[in-house]
Amino acid sequence: IILGKFIAIIPFALLYAVASVLTGLAIGALAFAIAGEPLMLGDAEVLTSLGMGVLALTTWAIVGVGFGTAVTNQVAAVVILLAFTQFVEPILRFAGGFVPSLTSYAAYLPGAAGEAMAGTSFYAVAGASDLLAPWGGFGVLLAYAAITAVIGWLTTFRKDLT
Repeated sequence: IILGKFIAIIPFALLYAVASVLTGLAIGALAFAIAGEPLMLGDAEVLTSLGMGVLALTTWAIVGVGFGTAVTNQVAAVVILLAFTQFVEPILRFAGGFVPSLTSYAAYLPGAAGEAMAGTSFYAVAGASDLLAPWGGFGVLLAYAAITAVIGWLTTFRKDLT
């Protein structure tokens, strides 16, 4: 059943990821048009960033399924993910600007991995955090999905046996 959840989320995640990236592109195109700047959609770096954005959002959905499998209470899962991604991780990444030894570890946090896939980050530009290579970020996010899925499988398997 757990494998089925991962397989089932992929088409929906791709659909939402493409819609999100296209919405961002449309808003960005409007902003660039107002500013009189070219959109540069023919630039390979721009196209790569758009594609990696779709892959990053899809991978985040897989992470969500893994985490939701590990934390079966839906409210708790959402609260924990929001608290971590919106408070704990930003504080740790910001602290990397003041504590150099944290900078290299911060690159392996889930948000940093997703931003590595996109190619940039507020924290990296500010010098508070380093980013992995885009495919490294993809690997780290997949590792988070796999780890949470294994934890979910183990806890589900244990509950089913008792």
